[in-house]
Amino acid sequence: MGACRQREGGIRLRAVVPVVAVLCVLLAGAQTASASNDALRSTVTTNTDANLTEKVKQTLKKNAETIRFIENKGQLADPDIRYYYETKQGAVFISRDRIRIVAHEFEAQGPSTAPENEKAALVQPTAEARLKATHAFTVKIEGANPEAQIRLGQAFATRYNYFLGEDSARQVTGVQAAKDVVIEEVYPGIDLRLYSTDKGDLEFDWILDAGVDFSQVKMQFHGQDRLAIDKEGALQVGLRFTDVAFHLPESYQVTEQGKTLLNLAFHQADDQTITFKTASEIDRRYPLVIDPTLSWGSFLDANATLFDQYLFAIQLDPAEGLLYCAGATNLNIPTNAAPYDADGYLNTISGFYTGNVTNQGLPRAAVIYRLTNDGTDIVDLTLYGPSSLTNSEQTVAYGLSLSPNRVFIAGRTNIDIPTTGSPFDSTRDGNDGFVAVFSRDLGTLHYATYLGSSGDDFFQGATSIRALSDTSYVVGMTVGDALPAGPAAPDYITTGADLTFGGGGAGSTSDMYIAKFSSLNTLDWGTYVGGFGSDVFNDLEVFPDGRVAFAGYGSSSVTEVNSAAASGSSDDGILGVLNSSGTAFNYLDRIGGSGVDRIYDGTGCKFQVPQNSRRLIRVKARSLNPR
Repeated sequence: MGACRQREGGIRLRAVVPVVAVLCVLLAGAQTASASNDALRSTVTTNTDANLTEKVKQTLKKNAETIRFIENKGQLADPDIRYYYETKQGAVFISRDRIRIVAHEFEAQGPSTAPENEKAALVQPTAEARLKATHAFTVKIEGANPEAQIRLGQAFATRYNYFLGEDSARQVTGVQAAKDVVIEEVYPGIDLRLYSTDKGDLEFDWILDAGVDFSQVKMQFHGQDRLAIDKEGALQVGLRFTDVAFHLPESYQVTEQGKTLLNLAFHQADDQTITFKTASEIDRRYPLVIDPTLSWGSFLDANATLFDQYLFAIQLDPAEGLLYCAGATNLNIPTNAAPYDADGYLNTISGFYTGNVTNQGLPRAAVIYRLTNDGTDIVDLTLYGPSSLTNSEQTVAYGLSLSPNRVFIAGRTNIDIPTTGSPFDSTRDGNDGFVAVFSRDLGTLHYATYLGSSGDDFFQGATSIRALSDTSYVVGMTVGDALPAGPAAPDYITTGADLTFGGGGAGSTSDMYIAKFSSLNTLDWGTYVGGFGSDVFNDLEVFPDGRVAFAGYGSSSVTEVNSAAASGSSDDGILGVLNSSGTAFNYLDRIGGSGVDRIYDGTGCKFQVPQNSRRLIRVKARSLNPR
């Protein structure tokens, strides 16, 4: 399930992709997909230049040796399986004329439904996750040589021994692990090489001798639920609990001058058979490389062209083996696009824009979901916002934190949203921050409150939150005006290191605000950070002893404490540490040069100097330990 791309400070989710395999087809002097392809040159010559052969080798991706292809000497019951490898996400079984791919689905408990002849290769259950089910499909090389030889490439030094019961006859010893394998003469004049990338992905190279017709290469798919070529040209293979997609990012010929790009595509000959086609002019004197990719996962967008989702916060719970994510979406997420049980707190919202995206993907609602840590299954999902949206209304979650039994989110909204559990502040004024607390299964909203001033808290609202327990947390945000204070509720400013907005100067545009709450709605302390000017909060972390490290940037002059770096003349990064009671700064520093300098991350703070040197300095807020 992610190809992701950065956008507007977040990540636009297309899919989470835990396992990727790459299918490269090397066609040395290949013909076109059919005799009727008039793009083929009429003159046929063969280029046997050794230098050109070397150029072809140089275009192939280097074997990163990240996959161990285990030879089958009898530890697997199926003798046709010659080599295999496995990961937690799945397993791949290699025979002379086919490749069987098995996807895994995990759950906390439950029996495995994997076939007996493949169980020896599967990842064993752990205390956190148990193999629930598998779904396998096979890519059969149609018309392949049944007597093709599989040659072991370079081997790792390690040998493996398998002791399968007490019968010594079933003991398999000295099993090798190959760095790559080659199926020789899978078709006349065609070899198939399998190896790995530096990311642990599988690659296939189909290597064809000069003059061999690439239309001989026919891949028959068996066992999947669906097989289709989508409007983007990708081959979609649908399984029960995940999707697999083959993409064609590049194809080219290799000449004496280097690469000549071509345009090749998948062709679906029937319900099961996939070949290649092209309208490009192909010169039979030169090799041809086709480079599809195979991705495991499922898309959240159901191929909706208007889909515009952002991921801003993510946290792994190692005990559950689940990833919790928060962000925003401009469309309802259909269960057939990203299978999940539609039993969240709020699964549909009316009023999402259905025309052309002309208003930056608005309106938007917050989205929170949790998925398996291999990205193959969305366990639960909920939207958060009003039941109906119009125009430019939006609710966005920027921060997320887990307590033992709750999911805390923080963000910004410009529309009335559901509040519950005796909110600390039940009134929204324009753009406000918010905090919401859900059950772990995202089905119950336990607490929600606005946070903000009477001004426009337009800098993303609350961008970071850290849960201390099921009922206590620390939150940070940017406020555009002085917060309510005094005997009338809500009282944001009672105890804190800095109780004055903007340093007391008229015309200040924004300040950081950091607060600790207990019993969900009881303010323990709250403090501004900033001076006269514009100061923006980004992130925070809580030390075990209760001190709070924070990060942001601003243009105002702050009163530094234990300063360790020089400040500049424009926007500077701001780092600080509050004591556990929020009443004093253990450390406060403005850091920068003559350009615009900003710190975004309080765990591994990214301190960027975009002007002149364009350096990127990483500052670990956890190492800021003054007392």
